[in-house]
Amino acid sequence: MVCKVDQIFHSRGVYACSFLHHWPISAMPKHARALSDRYLLRPIGLLFGTLSMLSAPLLAADFGEYRSDGGRIALELRADYLKDFGVEVRAGMQVLGERHLHHSRLRGEFRAHLSSARFGRFSGGRLYFTSDLSLGYDGAWLSLEELTLSAGADTRRPSIAAAVAGGDVLLELTHLHTNLAPEGRELVIDHADVVATPALARRIGYPALAGQVLGSARLVLDVADFEPVEQVLTSRGAAACEGRPYWPQDGHRADIALTGIDGVQYQGRDSGRVKLAPSAWLKNLGEADVPWIAKFEENAVYPYAPNDQHPYLVWSLYRLHEGRIEQLGVSGAKHAFNTVNLNCDLICDYFEVNSNNGDVLGPGCEDVYGASTNDMNSAMGPRGEIVASQGGFSSTNSFFDQNGDGMQDHDSGEYENRLLVDESELSNQGARYFIDAWYLVQCDADISNSMGYVEIDPQMVGDGWTFDLLSSFEQGSAINLWVYEGSEQSLEHHERFEVASSTPDAGCPEGMPQGHARLAVRVEQLSDDRYVYRYALVNHDIDRGINRFVLPGVDGSRIDGLASPEGGWSSSVVDSCRLQFQTSDEALDWGQVRNFELISDFAPRSGHARIHLVGPSPPQSVAVETLVPDDQSLLFCDRFDSPAN
Repeated sequence: MVCKVDQIFHSRGVYACSFLHHWPISAMPKHARALSDRYLLRPIGLLFGTLSMLSAPLLAADFGEYRSDGGRIALELRADYLKDFGVEVRAGMQVLGERHLHHSRLRGEFRAHLSSARFGRFSGGRLYFTSDLSLGYDGAWLSLEELTLSAGADTRRPSIAAAVAGGDVLLELTHLHTNLAPEGRELVIDHADVVATPALARRIGYPALAGQVLGSARLVLDVADFEPVEQVLTSRGAAACEGRPYWPQDGHRADIALTGIDGVQYQGRDSGRVKLAPSAWLKNLGEADVPWIAKFEENAVYPYAPNDQHPYLVWSLYRLHEGRIEQLGVSGAKHAFNTVNLNCDLICDYFEVNSNNGDVLGPGCEDVYGASTNDMNSAMGPRGEIVASQGGFSSTNSFFDQNGDGMQDHDSGEYENRLLVDESELSNQGARYFIDAWYLVQCDADISNSMGYVEIDPQMVGDGWTFDLLSSFEQGSAINLWVYEGSEQSLEHHERFEVASSTPDAGCPEGMPQGHARLAVRVEQLSDDRYVYRYALVNHDIDRGINRFVLPGVDGSRIDGLASPEGGWSSSVVDSCRLQFQTSDEALDWGQVRNFELISDFAPRSGHARIHLVGPSPPQSVAVETLVPDDQSLLFCDRFDSPAN
């Protein structure tokens, strides 16, 4: 078999040819060129030192070894929020007050294993970085003039340790994105969080600084004499490359799981409101290849419109206090733009060669976004433009394209489309705090494993805040914190429900359900033998929204302490036997939680609440099992307490 190609792959004994595309940036389509200008050529970080890191998915035999005589680096230190901790950033003798981007050249030599479109591993060499940067606290200054890099211990989640002479590691570079630029002339290590170590915190005399993200890192290394490597790619699991890619729209199961939140970072304060964001890990558990194409980018392999399809990350902050779960704030939508494909079960040429190197998340592959990346103005947008039930988005004429020409011309401001919470909400005595994150993915078969949460410890340090993790990561809806799904306790209930598609035979994404939601309730018996009913209604991804919540068996003359949620909702009793909470203009949008509360003379029984959806489309309401007051005189009022009504 003769192939006029640059690469050969092998799968289950079948050989095939694939063409390798080499696009100089000047020859790229305008959308890809705009994306490259925004994400590839705009430096946003730093890398310096000795490199010896292993990338897990492929073996060294699959790559050729290449040499670099240097490159360029940039460091963005977040002086804008470090000053809130009392930490000063200095360039030379100038003390900085805002984000600072420092550029320099790398000297020395390094060697790396590279294929036609992928980074394999560093194989040796040493690079040198010098700067005039330093960090100061309480009159003490720590120079960042010279640092040496080495690989972190965890090769499945690559990181880089930055040490000074004498061996103390001062910085860790985590959540790395590695890509081979067009034509293989540059190796880019991008979007890394630069994290302070305990040694740095000790040297500067500020223990609370350990674990905090100081900025972001980027390294662009020149690759000498690059030539595409003829290689054999084999499956590493039960799946194989033959016939792929498998797109979700073709009936293949897409299942993206959130697998970790390993940090939560303070990112500034504005008028008494604190901005924070998590770092997140995910994995493709399904058989489908998931498109990860940045907004406004074009990809010839993905055949469906809109072509620039990608997931979205959203996050929320919760407080458990005095028997309630309260949602304190929600983020905008972070638009994903590149996947690193770590630790894959399968390596195929279509997401190495033909997909702009990061446009497809393959089966079994992992991806990561750090807290710095989740605070990028160019990636954060409003939730309202996402069709949550389908995971869809149209970039043209969106928030990012305000003149409608199909290219990005607008970014978010520093405190726009972010999770912001009033500082006064973070210091309630006896309260517990949690942050969750959720990846919205088109055609996702199981949204419950795409979300998860961790407990955090908000502590004010100077004028800033730290959010140390107090628990391990738990997968699932954050409402499980309050009432666990499947609980058999007599005074609580948690019901998950789905609003069926009006066109279930249409396939993905048009045939996806209209959305998912949850209703949880906890009942507390008071000392005077009355009962407090506390409800939490969660709209995960019902785009229509929820505008009415109705409980049966509640007579207005027999309730006390009625609490209506904030945000334009009101309460009333209908026909002397139904309590309803409703709104005319502040519907419960997707990704939001509302609380409802009442005190009754009656103990709980199993019943059905009715959840009303916005708009005339069917269904207009859904009956959901829950706990309701057991007032026998109102049991059959208007036959409401039945799933059929």
